[in-house]
Amino acid sequence: HSSHESLAREVPAMSDSGPLRDHGSTPERGGTVPGQSGAENLWARSQHLVLWTLFVWSLVSFVVPALVPWTNQVRILGFPLGYYLCSQLIVVFYVAWLFNYTSRQETIEDEATKAQGREPMATTSCCQQGDFQQQLGKIYCLYTGGFFAFVGLLGLLEASGVSDGVIAILFVVVTLLVYVGIGIMSRTQSATDYYLAGRNVPPVYNGMATAADWMSGASFVGMAGKLFALGYDGLAFIIGWTGGYLLVATLIAPYLRRFGCYTVPDFIAARYRATLHSPWGDVDVSAIARLLATLVLVACSFAYLTAQVYSTGIIMSRFLGLNFEGSVFVGLAGILFCSMLGGMRAVTWTQVAQYIILIVAYLLPALCMSTAMKSDYNELNPIAQVSYGEALLKIEQRQREMVRDGLADGSLQPYTEPGGRAVDFFCLSLCLMVGT
Repeated sequence: HSSHESLAREVPAMSDSGPLRDHGSTPERGGTVPGQSGAENLWARSQHLVLWTLFVWSLVSFVVPALVPWTNQVRILGFPLGYYLCSQLIVVFYVAWLFNYTSRQETIEDEATKAQGREPMATTSCCQQGDFQQQLGKIYCLYTGGFFAFVGLLGLLEASGVSDGVIAILFVVVTLLVYVGIGIMSRTQSATDYYLAGRNVPPVYNGMATAADWMSGASFVGMAGKLFALGYDGLAFIIGWTGGYLLVATLIAPYLRRFGCYTVPDFIAARYRATLHSPWGDVDVSAIARLLATLVLVACSFAYLTAQVYSTGIIMSRFLGLNFEGSVFVGLAGILFCSMLGGMRAVTWTQVAQYIILIVAYLLPALCMSTAMKSDYNELNPIAQVSYGEALLKIEQRQREMVRDGLADGSLQPYTEPGGRAVDFFCLSLCLMVGT
């Protein structure tokens, strides 16, 4: 649910930028289309923008990977060009293209608003409700400072001879207490706050919470393992999950928010509200649609949740020294306390706190390893996105050595080259995009 609801919980000025806002007459740059009302013209221009956005998105998502066998013949900074395009530049493109879509959609709507004789809706401050939101910046700056101070304290304890087990327990317990505290502070009795965080989450913090969703246990543990084991073929997960956010932002989130529903089944039930007359009596179509939507969501979420719970058990067992089953219950208990009292509001602010920890956990080791990589063009280079091409070269070199020494047969697939069929890569990417 997070990828849909994270885009629906932003401030109204940001989240209402979708093709459903009706501002009356809409001027094109060359004038209004004859025979169309303002609302129809607005809808037509918005449709064209969505179609163009998805057309370019599909080209980048499927044509660029199709050319990898040929583009990999070119190397830049040690990277095979095709591998680099799929692992780095496609993801950057998704972000830039989504910004482009949002900017152009807001321009269309601002022109429609002016044509109606009203001023364009200004981007309102999203920190106007409650002392907690007004002090968000200060609160999370203090939290970040406290996090680094706590890590420094753990380092001092380790240097003074405290056992690793005690340090691990301290880290897990303090982290859980912080998250539980955020959940208690965010408790609410409002349905809008509970399901959609009040629809007033600032865009930057909403992005941090969404990123924390993406950098969850399934990605932190599972994605690393997939890329390690599959090489290039594992990039289908990167392209699929990140490309899916663009589909959500253009095809689902604006409509879901405009409809005023809390969940996707609510939206489906309202959209297909009707009564079917049959010889056995009247049938409520909306109830059937809601049930089917719920079953689809549960089926999709169950697979993802299984991976999340499994990764939680692995991580907690490593830190606490408990068996796997006990670690799962400890982790789920922490999640329960974080979300039970405040719902999506508590989850959102907890995810922002998690993002700060996760982004440090992702970037700091990468920066250290990147700086340690030494070659003609990577001397003391802290930018991992540039320097790990040298690591790819060493992996390929090691693969050739394994074949030469008889540790692997000659069919060993190069790490940066496609190992399976292209159609499998595309189908997996597409399924992940649609499933997001």
